[in-house]
Amino acid sequence: MDLATMLEAVQNPDLETRTQAEAMLAQAAESATSGFMVALVGHLGSDAASLPSRQQAGLYLKNLLHAEDAAISEQKAERWCQTVDDASKDQVRVGLLQCLLSAETLVRHTAAQVIGSLASIDLPRKQWVGPSGLIPNILQCVTNPSVSDECKEAALEACGYVCEELEEGALDPQQTNEILTAIVDGIKAGRPDPMRLAAVRALQNSLDFCGENFGRKPERDMLMTVVCEATQSQDPKVRKAAWECVARVVELFYPHLEQGYMDALYPMTVGAITKDSDEVAMMAVEFWSTLCEAELETEEDQCFGYMAKAMPHLMATLLSTLEKQNEDGGEDDWNLAASAAVCIGLVANVCEDKVVDHVLPYVSASAQLPEWRKREAAIMAFGSILEGPQNESAMVGIVAQAMQLLITSLDDANELVKDTTAWTLARIAELHPAAITAEMVMPLLSKLMTSLDASARVASKGCLVVHRMAENASAIAGGAPWFGPQILGPLLQKLLAVTDREDWEEHNLRTTAYEAINMVVEAHQEDCRSIVVELSSWVFGKLQATFTATILSDDDREHNSQLQALLVATLHYIVMSCDVQTIAPIADNTMQYLLQVLSAKSSLAAEEAFMAAGKLMDKMEGRFDRYLDAFAPIALAGLKNHAEYQVCSAAVGACGDLCRAVESKILPYADALVASLLEALENPALKRDVKPPMLSLLGDLALALGAQFQRYLAPPARAMGMLYQASKTRVDPEDEEMVDYLNELHEGILEAYTGIINGLADGGVASCLLQVECGPGVNAVAAMAELFVKLPSSAMTDEVTKGAVGLIGDVAKILGKPAAPFLAIQTVNPLLNACDQIKNEDEDGPDERAQETAAFARANLQAAHAP
Repeated sequence: MDLATMLEAVQNPDLETRTQAEAMLAQAAESATSGFMVALVGHLGSDAASLPSRQQAGLYLKNLLHAEDAAISEQKAERWCQTVDDASKDQVRVGLLQCLLSAETLVRHTAAQVIGSLASIDLPRKQWVGPSGLIPNILQCVTNPSVSDECKEAALEACGYVCEELEEGALDPQQTNEILTAIVDGIKAGRPDPMRLAAVRALQNSLDFCGENFGRKPERDMLMTVVCEATQSQDPKVRKAAWECVARVVELFYPHLEQGYMDALYPMTVGAITKDSDEVAMMAVEFWSTLCEAELETEEDQCFGYMAKAMPHLMATLLSTLEKQNEDGGEDDWNLAASAAVCIGLVANVCEDKVVDHVLPYVSASAQLPEWRKREAAIMAFGSILEGPQNESAMVGIVAQAMQLLITSLDDANELVKDTTAWTLARIAELHPAAITAEMVMPLLSKLMTSLDASARVASKGCLVVHRMAENASAIAGGAPWFGPQILGPLLQKLLAVTDREDWEEHNLRTTAYEAINMVVEAHQEDCRSIVVELSSWVFGKLQATFTATILSDDDREHNSQLQALLVATLHYIVMSCDVQTIAPIADNTMQYLLQVLSAKSSLAAEEAFMAAGKLMDKMEGRFDRYLDAFAPIALAGLKNHAEYQVCSAAVGACGDLCRAVESKILPYADALVASLLEALENPALKRDVKPPMLSLLGDLALALGAQFQRYLAPPARAMGMLYQASKTRVDPEDEEMVDYLNELHEGILEAYTGIINGLADGGVASCLLQVECGPGVNAVAAMAELFVKLPSSAMTDEVTKGAVGLIGDVAKILGKPAAPFLAIQTVNPLLNACDQIKNEDEDGPDERAQETAAFARANLQAAHAP
């Protein structure tokens, strides 16, 4: 079967034919990579072949060069670099550039995609560069008068893909300048709209490389001019892409914006918002939203305050845009009115109290008009400015005055008005709960109870209002108790009825109702305790029904698992919010159902069940041991569930709770627990976020076992060696995500060390740490001291600092003088001084706990070093 036949066959609807052709192509790619790639690009450029097979050849070549998974993509890049010979590489590159000049649109488009993938390999490695390289060829194609407009469009499209695929810094200044020259040539007025569209998209993708260019005013002016001209194109696609590009400029280059640009852009955006199609208008609104976000992220002394200057003039446009609702659209549909609402919310966060006077007149004038669009827009505007203004007393007064209107609007004839009203009330209960006075509580709850019988969309928002009111119950009604049995009982019954509605899948209704139930349970007053206990019986009954439910499909199984998870979460909240005297009578039933859920091995429900079991252990205060033999094997199985890391993580937490609950009675399961932990820690496929808590769990186990933990310090268990190796982990200091992980890892290591030394001290055998080797010539105390030296850095969190200083104090106190050689005062002083400097949560003074920890460490260090 030749190449053309194979490429045709992979598109055959017959599975056997398709599978055979795919296998033959894969074999060719593996056994003759260079020749196969040359053949593919040759087929893509062959006018004698069918268009579908030519496209297939290009896409197959692209897939040989690139994958969505970063690790696989790197392997493919290495194959291109190491396996394909230089002559074949040149043939592929030249062939792709020639395909940009094809008469067939599909061929040009496919070649542009492949060029983007190949450039992501070649350009960072300084390949396909020089006078005959990729970028000079693209520039030549775009600026050559003899090249057709269609081919210039393809070259610009390729330029866009190249910039999209490349990492920041992959292009040198000359390459960036050549790309911008080509783009500016293609984007300027007078070029055909398809070419301008490709150029605008290429410019947007290239902006990450243009920092130096935007730093130079002449070049910045030129780029801003051509992209602003594109916003006035006759083609709506070009206008939309141009506004996206302008927003991206604001996001990347806010410090380079000038008042002159803003003066020009303001009328252009207003024109687009008020007169253009919704798709273009939304991008013009997005410009202002992006400007708000940029100013919120910019230090006050470096912020130009453009939004504050524009707000008095722009707000009227945004408010009128709220009236362009899509009545038939779903809640998640993004439309022009929704984009305007988001923008108003961002403006409120930037302009704070100044925004109120520009919005309230509109709200007052429109909230009770006959036209539903104006009523909904007015309430949406009011809800959108609830966050941002800083004068809380003024806002509480304003909101309190609006409450009666909002309560009445829950009964509005229009569903969208009711929905927006409930959303606004939820924000009030979250952001300004003090505005809900005692006199308003019953009328509001009465209307909310009715809204829970409305459409799923409105009922879901009603549940959210209840959730927020319960969450902030202490700030409502002037702080007076209002959430008594006469309210909580009927409200819970109504919410429970919502969970059984036939339309529970719509608008996330069932989940939202359960979340409201959980918050009501958490906020319940003591005189409602019997109602909460009664709720547990309802949960048990519902859980029992899930165990016997008829499962006919994967959807049935997923829905059943989701329901189990929701029910277990409610059980978790019941246990968490009640005292031990209340929990003790229902503990057996609670544990029975949790074990049953865990035995069903539903990952979603298991995660919740492990957390609920952990809370039950905490509440049982040492009386959990009767469940130990039933629970421990399941928890250990959870530790081994590396494929479902959330379950594994929850099992880690439950095992820590178990160690604290049963203490030395965990001993029969300790060998299996340590073995499972070490296996998991050594598994490179396990999600790394699970590993720091696993290290902490070693400390929990040591505290539970005391002297019995000594056998796990050295091989074969090698707990200390594992901690020592973990402490050697290094990450790129520029990678914020990895720096955060390293801090979590250090916290886990420090908690493990602290638990181990204190557990061994409780057992009277802590001195053994001076003999336990963690590595060649490194004992356990030396390993800890090595970590103390490495820790101080600007990226170190306060928790790591306090943990390290606390451990220094523990080591010095427990081991005394033998520890002194490892804890030189001048070596650990940077940590102690850093601990002294930690601020409290309000950042208005020192953290007293941190200072006490530092003082504790210093006192014990001095004692250890005393003659």
